Amino acid sequence: MTPQTLLFEELASRTLTSVLEELQDVFAGDRAYLRDRVAALLTYTIMGTFGKLRELRRSTFISYERLIRRSLKHNKETNVVSFSYHLKDPKQLTDALNEAFAPVVFEVASNKPPSVEAVSQQRDQEDDFSLNRTADGEIIKVVRADDIWDLLSDIKRTIEKKVMKRRLSAEMKYVLTVSFFNCALFNDLKNADPTKFELVENEYLGHILRVLVSETMTRIPRYLYFFPVNSPSDPLLALHGLFSQVKPTPKTRSSQQETEQRWQMLRESLLNAYDRFLRRHTQHAILAIKRGPKSQLGRRRWPRIYPIQTTANGLRVSAIGMIG
Repeated sequence: MTPQTLLFEELASRTLTSVLEELQDVFAGDRAYLRDRVAALLTYTIMGTFGKLRELRRSTFISYERLIRRSLKHNKETNVVSFSYHLKDPKQLTDALNEAFAPVVFEVASNKPPSVEAVSQQRDQEDDFSLNRTADGEIIKVVRADDIWDLLSDIKRTIEKKVMKRRLSAEMKYVLTVSFFNCALFNDLKNADPTKFELVENEYLGHILRVLVSETMTRIPRYLYFFPVNSPSDPLLALHGLFSQVKPTPKTRSSQQETEQRWQMLRESLLNAYDRFLRRHTQHAILAIKRGPKSQLGRRRWPRIYPIQTTANGLRVSAIGMIG
């Protein structure tokens, strides 16, 4: 786990009052001033007390904490604390902090760019839209050329050829195959509960295997499905390969809300390793696009070509897999 993840898990297990009191002790001189810890305490306190966030998510915490940590300054002589935050107008936040931590004086700067930079960023966003259209165009080429299986097979062969560690190879092939057939985000694959596998009856395939994902981006539970495919890119084989090399990892906390889940399927750091590998070693145009889809290939792009439908039984499905 990263230091920020460990800090979040610690703070999420505490009450907001205890976090606030620790921060007050630091500024009063009763505790040591440790820059990284102060940044984490400030971030969690602001997220928990300022604004309308009902759920404090780890990903948001890490993003905001990074900004505060990089900009945080503490002048002990004048007792002024300054940092940047994700607000266009930070006056209300500044006033709230000054009231809570008096006599400390806070100077909170907005990280929102001035008008000239805003225009530049707008241009960049327009470029990103063009890139998204490029990504969609490349996928459509793959579909029209009937090269979907070639795409999967080529990436799988590249993984087998370039990745020397058997564990990492099994993890990457699992992400590639299962994300494609289930139109799944990496976090869905990671957060699947390995204690929640079950066999279910399918009208066309007979018995198939599925696993529950309780913690999704939308907080709506879904399933990942594993069924036989007449291709080397077989979800069941990918699952067998994963469990042959990798044990489930302890569940990381993604928000301050309690969860009964104790294990998750994949480790946190796999996402960056997978995306970096595809960017460096694959030759397909769709994977060479800057900021284009990597681990998100199955989830972000395929539904645009194969629309998701809802069956009479309430299942969300596409032509390449069941969503849940």
